[in-house]
Formats: sequence, C-alpha cells, structure tokens
Amino acid sequence: MTIIFAALSIGLVSCSNDSDDTPSNPLIGTWRAEVEEKGHISYAEITFKKDLTMTYKEYDVKTGELGDFDSGKYKIDGNYVFIYWSNGESSGSKFTITDGKKLVLPDFDDDIIYTKIK
Repeated sequence: MTIIFAALSIGLVSCSNDSDDTPSNPLIGTWRAEVEEKGHISYAEITFKKDLTMTYKEYDVKTGELGDFDSGKYKIDGNYVFIYWSNGESSGSKFTITDGKKLVLPDFDDDIIYTKIK
C-alpha cells in the first residue's frame, strides 16, 4: 500500500497545472511582403500578437508613407487564420509557414509571401 501511495504522489507532483497545453502560435511576430497593385509597389506588414490582436500596415516603397492601416483580433483553427477587423468586417485564409520565416497567405489569384522581420 505504501508503494502505491508513493507512486501516486510522484505522479501527482510531476503533473503540473502550470504547463502550457496549447501549442505555440506560429503567427506571432511581424511579417512583411512587397505588394504590387496597379503598378504601385508597397510593403505590407502584418503583426500578430500573443494576445490574439493584430495590425496591418501598408507603406509606400518610394516615400515610406503609411497608407492603409487596420487592426483587429484573430483566431487560428488548424492552418486557417480568421481576422475580425476593427471596422466589423472579417476575413479568413489558409496559411502555410515554411522554414519558420516565410508566411504564405493566398490573396485572390496570387499567394502573398511574407517574410518574418521580428
């Protein structure tokens, strides 16, 4: 009986509620892509934060001026990311990450490839 209680005690001590049972979020960080639209080139940056908020910024390549900007919340379901923008709109996209540094997000007919910068 003593051996059984000792074994159970060791098992209970080794199991801790402090462990993080959720897998790490591969999107956390700042990602940048060069985007061309109607001959105009800009940098698009998406920052995904640990608290499940995100921001999107577009910068003009020539001037460095901030163009489009939006923020919101996001959630991940498998290899899909769903974004709930601050203006009430939402979007979803399948994503893949290669080499831990390249984030591929489909955008209509093209895949936009973001590179992790932070």
